[in-house]
Formats: sequence, structure tokens, C-alpha cells
Amino acid sequence: MITEITGGPVLEGKKHGVRENGDGLRVNEHAMIDSAETDIELRKSKRIKVAKDFGSDFHAYTLEEDPKTLQEALTSLDADLWQEAINHEMDSLKSNKTWHLVDLPPGCKAIICKWVLKRKLNPAGTMEKFKAWSESNMCTLICLYVDDLLIFGSNLHVVNDVKTMLCDNFDMKDLGEANVILGIKITKSMKGFSLDQSHYIEKVLKKYNYFDCKLVCTSYDSSVKLFKNTGDSVRQPEYVSIIGSLHYAIDYTRPDIAYAVRVLCRFMSSPNDEHWLAVERVLRYLRRTINHGLNYDKFPAVFEGYSDVDWNTLSEDSKAISGYIFKIARAAVS
Repeated sequence: MITEITGGPVLEGKKHGVRENGDGLRVNEHAMIDSAETDIELRKSKRIKVAKDFGSDFHAYTLEEDPKTLQEALTSLDADLWQEAINHEMDSLKSNKTWHLVDLPPGCKAIICKWVLKRKLNPAGTMEKFKAWSESNMCTLICLYVDDLLIFGSNLHVVNDVKTMLCDNFDMKDLGEANVILGIKITKSMKGFSLDQSHYIEKVLKKYNYFDCKLVCTSYDSSVKLFKNTGDSVRQPEYVSIIGSLHYAIDYTRPDIAYAVRVLCRFMSSPNDEHWLAVERVLRYLRRTINHGLNYDKFPAVFEGYSDVDWNTLSEDSKAISGYIFKIARAAVS
């Protein structure tokens, strides 16, 4: 900071580099700056400024509120620009033959859609163009596994159109409404639909000779503490094979056995008799609950999530097992 001092004549003193003016004010001489020395040239950066290129996929949008409805856009100060963006989107849909304009059949309702309107900026932050596209609540999903197709849709007419298009272009057979895919049985009801693997679990139980066994109510006995095997391994290949078979059920419709199988996975390299008893308990539980699965209700379609931790299940270490589950329509999705 440079401070201007006014007053009487300045008396110069040699001691301690201090000056004193006529009013008796003592000032450090190093803080006094001669007017001839104030015109100091500032150092400028020699770095060359280069415009950053974030790629053609980079989009930036202003903090200014974009119109939420078509009416709001067409009554704004940028109405002409929004109209131009809408016309461009319509021309694009027509040129790509996205749909054909026809009369609405009697008794049918038109699919509700809306315009999504956004201002697009370039990487420098200036306006590049106005974007508009049509969006509806209609959704169609195609799931492909090798040569099996499963089509989901919110509109039956659209699903049928997709199937017709696929059959016209590929050699395929329409098996109608799905009831089994990849060993998963699909059952519809008035309340919703359910998924189960009863046929698959039956095959697993019969393969390992546990179909006719004593039933239990839980997949894991929490009072049992399992430890690593310090002796000879007991039927290790079969143990690993069973664990692998159980994993397939866990991944799709039986998350209820996930914890038990997760614990038993720790002993695949060298299982002992205690580990086998725990595996057999899971199989006996599956026999009792062979028809259990995931039941999805139509309403309410609420997304829920839960998590928990089991502290130090195995007494020989200090590790904890954490778990989580996410549900939609009251059934697990993850």
C-alpha cells in the first residue's frame, strides 16, 4: 500500500533510516516511494493462449432456465429460434422415416409426448444453437442372448411392429408371450408378474442327490462359526461345482441365499466336513423354497435400497461382510 502524507517540510534523519516531517510524524524511509519510480512496467506472461477443444461430443448449457413447455418457448423472446429448432427436428424425423402420419384408429388413444428444449453452447461458453427433440413415455427394450430374444414394451402395438420388422429382416420364429427364458419362469397375474427358477433348482437338487432330503427354514445357521480347513480337503471338485450352480440362482431370482453362499465361497480351495454341512443346509433350504422367486407388483413402482454389515462372522479374522439390496415394485433388481 502507498500512503500519501501531507504536511510541512520533511526533515531527513540518518539514524535508523527514518524521516520526520514538520508535524512530528515519523515515517520509515523505505515506505516512501519517489514519484519518479512509480511508473514500473508490469511483467506480462509470454505463454501463448490456445483455445481448448473438448471434442464434438462436448455439450455445455447455460444456467438460464430453458423453457419447460412448447408454449413457453414460442412466447419467449427467442420464439423464432425455438421454432427453427423444432422445424429442423421434424424434418429430420420425416427424412429418416421415423414414423408415418396416419389417422388415429377409432377407440385408440394417441401416445403422449412432449418437446425437450435446450440451449446448446460451444466450449467457449457462447451460444451455438437451440436444440429441440420429441420425447414420449413409450419404451421398447430388446434383450438378446445368443439366439434368444426378449422384447419388452409399454405399448403392445409398438411391440408387435418391432416383431414384424425383425421377422421381415431375419429368419426367426415368434414364440408369443414369454413364459420361460434361460431357465427363468415368468408368471403373470392381475397384481403383476413373478420370476422363479424352480425347474433349474430342481435339476441342481437332483444332480447332487438332495431332492429327497430333510427340509430347513433358513439357508444359514448364524450360531455356527466356520474356520479354514487345516486338514485334508473333502470332495473339493463337487463343492466348487455346487457353489457355481448356486451362483446362477443368486444372480437372477434367489438373492435370499446370497449371504450363505458368499460365506461358503471362502472355503472352495479346501472344504472340510463343517463346510459341507453348511452347503447341504443351503440345498435343503432350496428344496423347501423351490417355488420361491421375485414377485413384482404393478403398483407402487417405488425404488428402495437397504444395506447392512455383519461384523466378524469368522472368528479367525477381523473382516466384515457388507451387503445391500435395491428393489423396484417390492422385488429385488440388484
